[in-house]
Amino acid sequence: MSGNEQVINGMIIKMGETKYTLPILSIKQSFKPNKKSLFTDPSGNEMVYVHEKVYNILRLHDVFNDTTAIKEIEDGILIMLESKGRRLCMLVDELLGERQVRIKPLPQYFEGSRFLNGCNVLDDGEISLVLDVASFFDNMPGVAFEDESELEVLEDEEAVDGSVEAEDTTKDKYFTFEVCGEEYGIEIAFIKEIVGICPITKLPETPDYAEGIVNIRGEIIPVINLRKRFSRPFKDYDAASCIVLLEYQEAVIGIIVDKVREVALIHENQIAPPPNIKLNYTNQFIKAIGKVGEDIKLLLDLEKTIA
Repeated sequence: MSGNEQVINGMIIKMGETKYTLPILSIKQSFKPNKKSLFTDPSGNEMVYVHEKVYNILRLHDVFNDTTAIKEIEDGILIMLESKGRRLCMLVDELLGERQVRIKPLPQYFEGSRFLNGCNVLDDGEISLVLDVASFFDNMPGVAFEDESELEVLEDEEAVDGSVEAEDTTKDKYFTFEVCGEEYGIEIAFIKEIVGICPITKLPETPDYAEGIVNIRGEIIPVINLRKRFSRPFKDYDAASCIVLLEYQEAVIGIIVDKVREVALIHENQIAPPPNIKLNYTNQFIKAIGKVGEDIKLLLDLEKTIA
């Protein structure tokens, strides 16, 4: 064996037409994702809820610009990887099995690839590229840190019998709604009224997401389109579209949403911070993630959303 070669236990995976090797020591688990556990934040970060924790999803085919790989997450396999206490879930097409591999150095011409640690020759003569797991955490824009993504979800407790003192009836209550297929929540205390889509007057020299102003019973109210605010595709308004009027810092502002869902009770122990991510990939609109049964609610930072 050459002095430049190393032997490791590896998991052979496939993405599109290419085979790769992941070090077994970097793999915590692999699983077929459940669609209900998947969600996307307003910045477009794909995430998965696993064992009461939230992790970023890394699409390996996006890293290597492979157009032959599967595109739907639920059609593939998620592999949870760990490096220096950090974890993320990598999407691959399939697992081909574990084997001992001898890592050979890449030809000098290709040594500049930051995500590869070498290659190995499989029994059938095909070449498998060995992935450098740590490089995905160090070079990719978003990674989830396990200790900062933890969410302990407890079963909803029944109301406690007995005398009830005067209390804040809005505590732990969130008004939830849909935008582009994702469910969001805002503290119910900020909700003033829900109205249908009405004529909107566009103002010049305003951000694209500032849809304009509306007249609600003589009160002129600014309106924000959340699809545009979150840089999501615009769609024509339909019967479910509406304007939610918010009272925030002594002002009233409207937000256009696709559909109203419900008022959800989300206790403190059902709420976790979003995954810790690098500053150049900030999740600027989400302040927390709520878990109600099998449903994920993205809780908005109202100040940043309407700023």
